[in-house]
Amino acid sequence: MLQQYSVQIIKTTPVINLVAYITAVKDDVISGLRKQIKLNMSRDEEQAMQQLLNDDDIVICLADKGSGIVVMDKKEYVGKLDVKWALARPTKR
Repeated sequence: MLQQYSVQIIKTTPVINLVAYITAVKDDVISGLRKQIKLNMSRDEEQAMQQLLNDDDIVICLADKGSGIVVMDKKEYVGKLDVKWALARPTKR
């Protein structure tokens, strides 16, 4: 689509530079997407992680403190959310 549009406009120096810049950025993005990402996990660890992520009986979330993660039973997690929600609601006096 970009090439069709660039043929229809008057080819002035700023426009040619803009088209060249857009093409270069597009090529950089596409080449960045094709790079292989090397994980620091083995295949078995990667498969185990995928199984955990697909398990609907557990919840994986960030810890309240620190930079860790928490894996909890979904029913327990929903129960704790209900308690937090009940404590956060204003009470009528």
